[in-house]
Amino acid sequence: MRNPNRIPPFVEELGKIWQKSFPDWRFFQFAENFLGYVYDKTKFDPFYIEDEQAIEWVKKFAEEMGNKEG
Repeated sequence: MRNPNRIPPFVEELGKIWQKSFPDWRFFQFAENFLGYVYDKTKFDPFYIEDEQAIEWVKKFAEEMGNKEG
């Protein structure tokens, strides 16, 4: 079983990135675009990405696709 204590830091980091880079997007708009981005880049189903890797992909996504003024 994964440690449930990993969730708050992950959600906090995700929230910071979302607020800075995609403030106008709704959550599922963010999620759908992010999942498509990962699949397009890797041809790998993001379902299997662990949280530590996922947050790194979120950072890459924000750098490439996010609000350039943010």
